[in-house]
Amino acid sequence: MWEISKGRTLLSDTKIIIHEAEVELAKIYPQVQVGNIAPIVKDAEHAFGMEYEKHFSGVIGELFERSLVTGENIFGQAPARFTDTTYRKRFQTRLVELRKVIEDNLSAEKRENAIYTIRLVDIREPFCSVLWKYHIGADIIEMIGNGQDEANA
Repeated sequence: MWEISKGRTLLSDTKIIIHEAEVELAKIYPQVQVGNIAPIVKDAEHAFGMEYEKHFSGVIGELFERSLVTGENIFGQAPARFTDTTYRKRFQTRLVELRKVIEDNLSAEKRENAIYTIRLVDIREPFCSVLWKYHIGADIIEMIGNGQDEANA
């Protein structure tokens, strides 16, 4: 994999969500400045969406990046791996339970609202960070959901 990708990784989902939020909000709010992003770069930090202090450069730096991204045992000790499936199984069980609760207890209209809310959970933090950065009220979410964003801007 490393050889095929030439060490390049995709941008983290958090950074993509922030960029997309800025693109859309800039259409409504002139104070929102959309930055440039590079969706594919050679950087483990880029892939995981977290910053870390780089102590190595050159060949050692490249080997370190490779070890982080692929999990290879390059330096005599493999990077930390997350092999515990406890949380994944718990999450899957919860999804099955949640689906049954939604189907059994909610009207069609409320079911749609519940599904919409569940979809928003994944983007809540990065989206809210953009709202906070540009001092935009959270009421924009309701306006966008109702198709009123341009009328009320």
